[in-house]
Amino acid sequence: MPGVLGKIGWLASQPADFRARIKASGTWRSYAPQQVLYEVGEEPSALFGLGEGALDLCVPIQNGELITVHRAEPGFWIGDSALFAKAPRFVSLIAAAPSRVFCVPAGALREMVREEPKYWSSFYELSHMNVSRAILEYVQLFTMPPRERLRRLLIRLGGAEGTAVVTQSELASLLGINRSSVRRALEELAEAGAIRTGYRSIHVIDRTAGAVTRND
Repeated sequence: MPGVLGKIGWLASQPADFRARIKASGTWRSYAPQQVLYEVGEEPSALFGLGEGALDLCVPIQNGELITVHRAEPGFWIGDSALFAKAPRFVSLIAAAPSRVFCVPAGALREMVREEPKYWSSFYELSHMNVSRAILEYVQLFTMPPRERLRRLLIRLGGAEGTAVVTQSELASLLGINRSSVRRALEELAEAGAIRTGYRSIHVIDRTAGAVTRND
């Protein structure tokens, strides 16, 4: 698998024959910001692996408004759960930035596991990773103060380079808090020497500065 998908994330940890089969079965597609990859209620058509850019996972609330619950970074894969369950999509997937995505059609995936049942373990591993991530973010939502949740989110979104391309409005949506709380938390992190803000971007300077301890 070329690029970042062969180096980080779920696929990079899988056996060589599995990686080769995925590579031979899929194609790269490019998406513009706000372009929809799939919507809630759609029949699943493919597995998606993010090679470049960012993807937002969104769920609808009662009035139909979409709320972003997770912003995925390169190395992230999604789409297997509904596909193998033969169930409609339960989240919408939208490009948050210019993105390059590796797409593997549903038919090719079903053929893989039909011919090689041992491949099921790789897909179970992917499901476990995504469920674990969701549970961790849920726990953080109810146990950590906004500043610490923001600090951890910026570290994750910043990746190895340390630059998170994100707005305050987007951060508020991802964290489930208002913009004034985001602004205050950003100011506290900046004062602690943890971050430096820029135009539509935030640079993580020190990954440990500003961390919330039990005594804070």
